[in-house]
Amino acid sequence: MLVLLAVAQTAWPDEQGLPSDVTAEDILDALLGVQPPVPVKTPTWLAEAELRQGGGYAENILYSPFTEENRAFAVSEAELFVFRPPESTHRLSFYAFGHHRHYFDMDRRDAEYNAFARGEWEYRLAARGSFGLNANYHLFDQFFDASISELDIESDRLKQHDVGTGSFARYALWPRLTARVEGGYTKARLDDSDDDYDRWEGSLSLFGRVRSDLTLGVTYRYELNDYDHREKRTSVGEAIPGDAVDIAGQEWGLHGS
Repeated sequence: MLVLLAVAQTAWPDEQGLPSDVTAEDILDALLGVQPPVPVKTPTWLAEAELRQGGGYAENILYSPFTEENRAFAVSEAELFVFRPPESTHRLSFYAFGHHRHYFDMDRRDAEYNAFARGEWEYRLAARGSFGLNANYHLFDQFFDASISELDIESDRLKQHDVGTGSFARYALWPRLTARVEGGYTKARLDDSDDDYDRWEGSLSLFGRVRSDLTLGVTYRYELNDYDHREKRTSVGEAIPGDAVDIAGQEWGLHGS
């Protein structure tokens, strides 16, 4: 009995010079060599990058009905996705993609480029919805189909810069029905061409959850391309001075997931 009493007395933290908040479980873990859990700190930013390399052989790379050129090519691609884990109500993300295709044994320009970058910010409205802003840049520098009306092979080249911005909003109307509205503006500029244009677009979507594993949606989309210099023409092909071309399009879509 005396021995048990002595052991019990040595277990009190104050008598051993230990902090008063030390528990018997902490002492047992120390005797057994159990390491205390290390707190995991969430990184401020997360990133994922991917590089791809390949090659192949393509026929009529100039899309010309007069001079066909077949060439072997090498392809390099890079992809980057960076995002910040959501803190309370904010989410930030950035995506970039680059494509380079090099043709071998060509006398004229021997490469094509395609690059895209997009940044997005989203603000969450509790569990019912969110709204946000985005900005993007797109570069084309490649051959294209100029049709049989073009005799100059050098004209079979398109270099275009698109700079755009947009906004979106999503809101749960009912527990099983969600609405999404999007709008955007893009300024497209083409080198060595008068086909520069401004694009306005908007869409409205409704998504309904039919089952836990099935969601159906319907989308209406409207797009307007306003050309800066292209003029309308009469039925015989004569240009109408001062009457710029506006091309509008509408689209309905039904989709599921």
